[in-house]
Amino acid sequence: MLNWFDGSFRSLFGLGIVLIGLGLSCEPTTVYDEFVLVVTSQENVVGLRIIAVTNDGANRAVYDSEGDSLVADKLSNLSGYDLVNGKFDVGIATGLPTEQNVKLLVYGYKDTVTRKPTVAFADVVQLGTTGPRSAYLRSIGTDCDQDADGALSCGIPGCCVGTSYDIAVKDCDDINASVSPFVTAAPECIPCNAPDYVCSGKAPVCKDDDNDGVADCSLEDCDSNDPDVHAGHAEVCDFKDNDCDGDIDEGYDVGTPCTGGTGTCKNVGTTVCAPDSFDVVCSVSGVDKGIPCDDGNLCTNNDVCTGGINSTCRGSVKVCDDLLECTTDSCANGDCVAEILPNSCVIDKQCYETGDTTSQCLVCDPDADNTSWSHVENGTQCDDGDECTTEDVCVDGVCVGGSADTCDDGLECTLDLCDSESGCSHVPNDELCDDNNVCTDNQCSIPGGCIFPNKTGGCDDNSVCTEEDTCTGGLCTGTPIDCDDDVFCTIDSCIADSGCQHQPSDALCDDMNPCTTDVCIANVGCDHTPTNDPCNDKNSCTTGDFCSGGVCQSGAPIACDDNNQCTTDSCDPAKGCVNTKVAKSCDDGNACTSGDTCVDGVCKSTKIIDCADGNICTTDSCDPSVGCKNEANTLPCQDGNACTDGDTCKDKVCAAGGPTVCDDGNQCTSDTCFPATGCSFSNVSKDCDDGNPCTLSDKCIGGVCVAGPPKNCNDNDECTTDTCDVTDGSCVNTPVPGPGCP
Repeated sequence: MLNWFDGSFRSLFGLGIVLIGLGLSCEPTTVYDEFVLVVTSQENVVGLRIIAVTNDGANRAVYDSEGDSLVADKLSNLSGYDLVNGKFDVGIATGLPTEQNVKLLVYGYKDTVTRKPTVAFADVVQLGTTGPRSAYLRSIGTDCDQDADGALSCGIPGCCVGTSYDIAVKDCDDINASVSPFVTAAPECIPCNAPDYVCSGKAPVCKDDDNDGVADCSLEDCDSNDPDVHAGHAEVCDFKDNDCDGDIDEGYDVGTPCTGGTGTCKNVGTTVCAPDSFDVVCSVSGVDKGIPCDDGNLCTNNDVCTGGINSTCRGSVKVCDDLLECTTDSCANGDCVAEILPNSCVIDKQCYETGDTTSQCLVCDPDADNTSWSHVENGTQCDDGDECTTEDVCVDGVCVGGSADTCDDGLECTLDLCDSESGCSHVPNDELCDDNNVCTDNQCSIPGGCIFPNKTGGCDDNSVCTEEDTCTGGLCTGTPIDCDDDVFCTIDSCIADSGCQHQPSDALCDDMNPCTTDVCIANVGCDHTPTNDPCNDKNSCTTGDFCSGGVCQSGAPIACDDNNQCTTDSCDPAKGCVNTKVAKSCDDGNACTSGDTCVDGVCKSTKIIDCADGNICTTDSCDPSVGCKNEANTLPCQDGNACTDGDTCKDKVCAAGGPTVCDDGNQCTSDTCFPATGCSFSNVSKDCDDGNPCTLSDKCIGGVCVAGPPKNCNDNDECTTDTCDVTDGSCVNTPVPGPGCP
């Protein structure tokens, strides 16, 4: 033991000196550092702990003065000091060359049992410098070791002061006492997810020779030489106890009888593991392919065994096809059968889909009859051709006219009339128009409705900027007053409520040259400065014209293609692009139109496709990209039964709603419902309750509950007034004072 320092901790702020001597190497060319570390402490302590770690964390050494313990890893030994009778000797040899540094943690403790730190110092020792090094141990309190493992808990404020507290020298787990920088080594065999016991910053090595993620020494690894055997591993069919539960290949029924194939092509064997170890197979050898058999199906021909382990009897399928897309063709007992698909009809050997029509009131309805046309629901909208009927509906497959058209044109100033052949007419009435404007007359016109032509006459426009106001163009206007201030570069104007205004304007200095900047300067006049701005050379066939030296220079020619199939394109220097309209056939790109023709330079259609299918339960529209679409909706409808409410469309058909509630709340009527007419309420004769408990034997008469005779409350006492309480029917006998009465 080296006696480099002899002293004792005599009082608070005691002094201790630790000499760190760097040992010699076998290589004579290497120079090692030697230095003395002077340690002073804010408090007296009975023991010290030291951790020395190379800057890269590769080498570390741990020293505790209690028992002169020492553990070194690659660093040279730390020689201890003896605290008996207040004497101690310390020596540290790192064996490092002078160009390296050492992270150093020194702290003292007062309790040799817990060794919880009370003072501490941490810093980087700069090797290769001359003179002593100083370490001042500051007080940190007794609560800086949360898990009582003798290492600082840096998560507590004030416990880790200094610059070098990192994974190399601090407690990397302040909760687990088995993890600290003073732990010398991890157990020989540890779980593979174990913590870094020694706080070295390096993950501990799990002894797992078979690389199955489970420590070899663990009870969960019952075969440390097989990576496919450990607790938690799925049991597979491989003759091993994969999950370490004592059973082999459980759940696979290995060795049980099994069969392969069907009928006369069947084979018998036993259950064995499959080559992939995840399945089982039957150990049957199979039968030859092509052996004649009978699959029992009249709709197959030339039945033979398919051969192999799972051999079955198969024949060629009999082909049935009636060449209709809306039928499913199949073979039944040797005969071809054509079944009409759902939502389809076959009428006159042609296919139709649900909702297809042949007229406004006839439709393909597979639910009613999938081989002929069905009547649409009575009440379905249609058009009977009469100009004066509206809401025409289908009745038993025929379109029947509805109520008369009111011919309302939406104009409040016309009398609306209707003729069955010519249709609606509208007679105007000027008296029904008034816009409350004194400068207009009130007139009724068709189709515009009320119009208000201008009139003349005197008026008042409420502006101080005008005089001699009159009606002009339907507006009350006057003659503007003169606001000219005789200044050329100002815009003279007038505000109705404040009078004349004079605003300077650069626009009044425009010299008509696009290549100058025109500015109005007060008391000077107009200034025209040449620019390099874009301009217009007056040639409409050029673009990108630019100014140079105050002159507009021509740019590149313009492109006149307007991408319009109804024009021919050219350029006129005076006018620019000329796109001459032509008359020819074209395509407006809309699948909802036909007969497209160029008219006045625009591709227009001559006819709009009619997509109405006459079914209230379909929403009819036209998609310009694909054409007509008739999609089922869920609108309210009428199923023709007055005893149902809330009828709605479903799958393009009007479906009945819930039953109509026919309850008039009258106890003296019988409530019934008839599908043709709806609710009916007939009077009945029976006992009833008029709600008055002071009447008896009430009877229903003419649909009304009539009160019976009053309840008898006479107590035969002349000294009381006898009445009945209508709230509960109880008799009330009120005493009456008088002769002979108490």
